[in-house]
Order: sequence, then C-alpha cells, then structure tokens
Amino acid sequence: MTFYFGGSTLSSNGDQEYYSDSTVGVNPFSLSDGALYITASPGSNPDNLPYNSGMITTEGMFAQTYGYFEARVEVAPGAGMWSSFYLLPANESWPPEFDALEAFGAQNATGAGAGNQAWQNQITVNHAQDFGQWNLVGGGDMHTTWHTFGVDWEPDVTTWYIDGVETMQRPTPSTTNTPMYMLAALAVG
Repeated sequence: MTFYFGGSTLSSNGDQEYYSDSTVGVNPFSLSDGALYITASPGSNPDNLPYNSGMITTEGMFAQTYGYFEARVEVAPGAGMWSSFYLLPANESWPPEFDALEAFGAQNATGAGAGNQAWQNQITVNHAQDFGQWNLVGGGDMHTTWHTFGVDWEPDVTTWYIDGVETMQRPTPSTTNTPMYMLAALAVG
C-alpha cells in the first residue's frame, strides 16, 4: 500500500507513522457526529514503524488549478502529533506545496506550535520565494475546538485564512500553475 510520494510515511520529516487503512488490518479512521476522525496509535505495520495513523487525499479523484480549498479541523493533541491540511501537484512533482494548516499536538522546545498557533506556508520551485509563518488562532484551543483553515490560490496571488480571516497573502509563483490535490493527515514524530 502506498499513500505518499510512493510510500506510506515521509521519513525525511522524521515521521514515525505508517499511513494505514483497513486493507492492512489497522483502520485509523472513524466517524462520529458527522466528523471524520484520524487516530494515531502504537502498533505493527508492514514498514515496522512504531505508530499507525491515517491520511486522506483527493489524489487521482480531484485536482484543480487555482481556487479556494478549506478544511474544518480539530487538531490532535499530544506531544509528537502533527496535524496537516495541504495541497500537492497532481503530476507528482515537488515542490510546489501549499500548507493551509500544519499544527503540533503540543508546543515544541522553541515555543512554537501551541494550541493557538497554526503554521501556514508555500514551498516553491524557486526556494527564494518560499514563505511561511506561525499564525495565531483565536476562538479557543485548536486541540479542543474546531477551526476552518483555507487557502485561496489564484494566478497572481495566494491568500491563507483561519476561520474566514485572512492571515497572510503572497504573490503566486509563476511556476505554481499545475493542478493540485488535497491531503489531510495526522503524522507522528
């Protein structure tokens, strides 16, 4: 089973999870009150990684060039948890990448990633155009309250949002012009 850049994890990020589903005997997904939950847990898997977790993606089913993309998320709590919602190119090149949300389950050693901070960024072919920042999230701790994270990718400008409020805006790199698909995941590590 492969989910991500030809694999089931992203070891270059220090990930310690195997992105699983019911076909390998571990189903990290559950539905409750109309919401999809991804649970990370210790366990065995084909890659012998210490954790199993999940990723959902529209790869192969939906991709588009430009537009508004959003997800409503309650971030997984706990040290080592890393929730994300982002866009990748349908042609499997990398970069570019747009991250509407990256958030930690607990604050890291440098003080980043508290329950009221979300990382939003763009990674581009020309790394001089890369940009990202921690943005404050109002209205309650992301670990206990649902928030909406979005990115509006247009030919000339890209704008990021949290709960409908603009958090940053950057010129869209000229090389970021091919269809992209959405991913949402819970990494561990």
